Amino acid sequence: MRLLFITDIHGRGDGFDRLPAAEVAVLGGDLTQFGTAVDVRAVLDGVAGHFPRVLAVLGNCDPPAGESVLCERGVSLHGRTTQAGGLAFAGFGGSNTTPFRTPNEWREEEAAPVLGALEQPPDLPLVLVSHAPPRGSGADRLPNGASAGSEAVASWVRARCPALVLCGHIHEAVGKFPFEGTTVVNPGAFRAGRYAVVELGADGALVRVELGRV
Repeated sequence: MRLLFITDIHGRGDGFDRLPAAEVAVLGGDLTQFGTAVDVRAVLDGVAGHFPRVLAVLGNCDPPAGESVLCERGVSLHGRTTQAGGLAFAGFGGSNTTPFRTPNEWREEEAAPVLGALEQPPDLPLVLVSHAPPRGSGADRLPNGASAGSEAVASWVRARCPALVLCGHIHEAVGKFPFEGTTVVNPGAFRAGRYAVVELGADGALVRVELGRV
């Protein structure tokens, strides 16, 4: 399975046609820059014309009302699990609280039960798509060295051992990080042109991660 992962689009409307081909395009949140549901729809329209399937979660800078657009389009992963290409994709949108009072935040105690209810098919490798990175994973490292990720997401990763975690939110923490027996990928912000191509085998084993820029 070949995945194209972009996150932190922040309303950018161009460059989708220059992304590498993939079987599934996964959007990791912050589709808009404090936009509306109409803006969420516009980003989905921009991506959908270039990939056979799209899956998505919202970010903390997206309007909660945008979730209805994702559901209407059949691409939402928030609080649910779906299957594509022999993999199971589970998702969690929004972010843990920030100093900026953004519109789509949650408290750690609110996140834990939603994450805990995510289904995990026993016969399929599992990929978590979370806008917020796991705390302490390296994908959540601020320029000052502090960790800004979610402990609820980190605890879920420890308990569920997914094959892969795809996240964003922290623009500066670009890279592929080993964490609790899995790999966490934060490609950086697509607003700056960044993306990741990820290839996984039929057994969920990670074959390749390519971090690129359009």
